[in-house]
This record gives sequence, C-alpha cells and structure tokens, in this order.
Amino acid sequence: MRVILVHGYLAPASLLSPLAWRLARSGFEPEIFDYPSRRPPFERHADALFDFVEQGARPVGLVGHSMGGLLLHAISSRSESAHAAAQVFVATPHAGSRWVRTFAIVPLLSELVTAIRPSARGVGRPSAGGKRGSLAARFDYMVARDEGRLPGADDHLELPYGHNDILLRARSAALIARFLNAGHF
Repeated sequence: MRVILVHGYLAPASLLSPLAWRLARSGFEPEIFDYPSRRPPFERHADALFDFVEQGARPVGLVGHSMGGLLLHAISSRSESAHAAAQVFVATPHAGSRWVRTFAIVPLLSELVTAIRPSARGVGRPSAGGKRGSLAARFDYMVARDEGRLPGADDHLELPYGHNDILLRARSAALIARFLNAGHF
C-alpha cells in the first residue's frame, strides 16, 4: 500500500525518514510529502497535498504529524478519491493547541505562528474516509493530551514520548503499520 507521510510545522521532511524506512521494511510504499510549513497560507499546503495524493496509486494510507494531520483533515472532504483506506494522526491538535493560541497573542511571536492558525482552533468535524486512528504523545509540549484525541476515531493510543520523538520510535512505526493493515493499534 502506498503511504503518504506528512510532517508538521517547522519540521524538516527528513524527520519522517526513520518512519518511512520502518514502514518500507513492513511492506508499505512510503512517500514523504514536503511543504514549506513556515509560509502561509495553510490552504495552499492543503491544495498541494491533495494534488500529491491524487497523482499516485490506490489504495493509499495517510499519516500526518501535528500540522500535517490538520492538512489530512483539510483534504479529506474534497473528493472521494482523496479519501484514504486509513488515516493515522500523530500528535495532531484536533481540539486546537493552547500553545499556538498563546503565541498568537504575543506581538513579536504572532508572526511566527501565522502559518499554523488552524492549529489554534482545531478541527470543526472529524475527517471522512477510511479508518482513523490517533496517536498522542504523553510528554508533548506542543499538543496537550486532550488536544490530541480525535473524536470519533476508530482507535486512540497514548505513547510515552515527546512531540517529535514519537516519530522516531520503532514502537510507533509498528503501531502505525498495524493500524494501516488492521484498522486498530
């Protein structure tokens, strides 16, 4: 199965390389979607991701980390072909992020978070299409535990890692692979 990995705000695409390698060893065909996360508007990134998903083979699994998960939500309602067989959200601020809301009101820092305004408010409704699972990081300084829970998800699990650290762990990769195959962690 083709699996598209989407990084979060300020994260380099290379942060997803260990996860891509582990998923490839599990028989998946991972592709990393890279985008300039620091530059707004968010909608332009969603358009580019939608086009990227549309270009490839089906079925497709989608894995989004942090703001990358919000991009998955943004494309899920665009067309039936964009719907994935499975979606895994990793440390995604489904309920918004207090961190982003706090930085948005500080004059010198508000410009820093311009590109991630959707992270402040969260998702109005869960994304459609396929099975949906969410992984939250217990020691996440960016997305609080309650913010990382996706309402209506088919499965949710909390792991003892940090916001970016969760992507680097073999256990996380194994759980993501399990969810992509079976629809549960």
